[in-house]
Amino acid sequence: GVRVGDIVVKLGARQERVVRKEAQKNGDGLNSKKLELHTEGAKENESRVLLRNYRSMSDDVKWVQNGLVATVINGEAIPVVQNRISDTGFGDLVIIPMGADKVFVRSSDGVDALSIVSGAKEFFKLIFSHWMR
Repeated sequence: GVRVGDIVVKLGARQERVVRKEAQKNGDGLNSKKLELHTEGAKENESRVLLRNYRSMSDDVKWVQNGLVATVINGEAIPVVQNRISDTGFGDLVIIPMGADKVFVRSSDGVDALSIVSGAKEFFKLIFSHWMR
């Protein structure tokens, strides 16, 4: 095993996953094109295909449809943007970071966030460069 601090991590036996048959015969791995996979139970798993299956719940769909995606101007910090919006009286609007300068804006009261943002368009133009449903 390997010791990491006070924890000992046990390592399993090493397994060779890909064997280049022609390289073993010819002694040259560069021209080898025939690959054979060696794993335990490989033949059992050959025909198994796993697909993700996600079904949206109606509450989730409604939650997303009441929100909007916006782009924050000047890459401001999300907590600063959230405080600015709350200080202006829009305490029910919640900002959720999505990565980079994108945020998801929703209302904690469950009302349509787009109608709130559109109603105070001039204020939100100072914070967001673009927003869309």
